[in-house]
Amino acid sequence: MLSSKVVKIIPLIAFMGLCSCATRPDKIAATNLPQDKYQTHECSLLESELKNAQSELAVATEKQNSAANKDAWLLILSIVPLSKVTGDYEEEVANWKGEVNAIESAKQKKKCA
Repeated sequence: MLSSKVVKIIPLIAFMGLCSCATRPDKIAATNLPQDKYQTHECSLLESELKNAQSELAVATEKQNSAANKDAWLLILSIVPLSKVTGDYEEEVANWKGEVNAIESAKQKKKCA
């Protein structure tokens, strides 16, 4: 039978772990950018900017997923999630999502192909 101290500690450890893991990229909201940031760009430049932003978002997403995966493993091992020590990439993911959204909005307003 588990001692009463162990039974009390297990939920606390689980709660701490759930609160401290790196957020999955699909759960990160995009940063709001000014609507007119890309409005002066021509369609060809918008397309180039979009490809770059999507590429940067993919890199940031991969880094954030890696941080979340490491946290999950360390949580399983009951160790402090690594992202709490080394940081995660949540802000970077949010910023690139915002860039992609702003560029896509500008393309839509300009009726780019």
